[in-house]
Amino acid sequence: MGKQWEAVVAGHVCLDITPHFEAAEARDISEVLIPGKLVAMHGVELSTGGAAANTGTALTLMGISGTLMGKIGTDAFGSIVEDLSRKRGVAEGLLRVECARTSYTVALAPPGTDRILLHDPGANDTFVAADVRYEQVAQARLFHFGYPPIMEQMYAENGAELEAMFRRVKASGVTTSLDMALPDPSSKAGRADWQRIIERSLPYVDIFLPSVEEILYMLDRPQYERLVAWAAGHDMMEVLDIDILPGIAHRLLEYGACIVGIKCGKLGFFLATASADQLAAIGDGAPTDPERWAERTLFAETYKPDRILSTTGAGDSSIAGFLSALLRGRGPEQTLRVACAAGANTTRVYDTTSGVESLESMERWIASGPERNRLAYSGSAWRFDEAGDLWTMELG
Repeated sequence: MGKQWEAVVAGHVCLDITPHFEAAEARDISEVLIPGKLVAMHGVELSTGGAAANTGTALTLMGISGTLMGKIGTDAFGSIVEDLSRKRGVAEGLLRVECARTSYTVALAPPGTDRILLHDPGANDTFVAADVRYEQVAQARLFHFGYPPIMEQMYAENGAELEAMFRRVKASGVTTSLDMALPDPSSKAGRADWQRIIERSLPYVDIFLPSVEEILYMLDRPQYERLVAWAAGHDMMEVLDIDILPGIAHRLLEYGACIVGIKCGKLGFFLATASADQLAAIGDGAPTDPERWAERTLFAETYKPDRILSTTGAGDSSIAGFLSALLRGRGPEQTLRVACAAGANTTRVYDTTSGVESLESMERWIASGPERNRLAYSGSAWRFDEAGDLWTMELG
């Protein structure tokens, strides 16, 4: 029997409010946001945000049929989120609840500076496993969930709700996917036992797609803190050595994931995979050719967009690109290229969705040979693959 959707995307949902800075020149943040200073702006973007909305909407724009599942309030922000989602045809799974405020994020993106996010989790903190409409999930090939670190009930009690949700979805034979978020170290989420949460959830997660900052914070806090110190207030990617990625991935594969993708910001996208037999058994969203995907370790460099206005939503778009290519039967190399193209497209705009293109459009752009952000790698573990545009190594 055919499935109603290719993907159900659940988890964190919010309203993104992105003011547009009038000044175009890059300046230090301390020269822009000064107490008592009036900063000239030029318009504002209102868009759905959060992993569910960003990734789910991007998937539909890429040509993947799907719906969202998330929790919003009955307030004005909730009405905006529902209206924007309905216009995209993905509002069916949204749950509006009384006595809960809709989550919002104010994304400040001064020119030349990584974004600053002012976030209120709102109704997301009340989301539990019972809020998932499992009868709808069973009608999809893939179930993707995003941002448990900013959904309080999903990390409470060492992730009991997160495990229960994925265990039930996996029992239905649907392929499962999980994305993370970086918690505030001083918050309850920052103090949670993330190693324990990941260990108990990954046996039911087929595709795990965190960022390198997130997974280092959760599994190797000393390494994370060293990199933060070395970066000295700048982007951690400036000091990241990609030689650490295979070791992290091997650990995650041992925990139970079959496909591990690690987003590395402006550097690129890393991939490591399990055996062909394991990949073939992950459900309707499994790779079309498990042998081609099996036991691969790849790193794709990012593409250079013609401009960068905001990085808000770029990671979610790259995940949507990854999942859309996988669901359409692409090989691991092309899937990584599409993920990087999708992320680059989103940095060209202020909001999270207006830069999204169809899978076919992205593939035409990739075929045109756009410029890459070349990796400054001087080690010996990695080499270019036969196509000459991806890094590869053996995962031990």
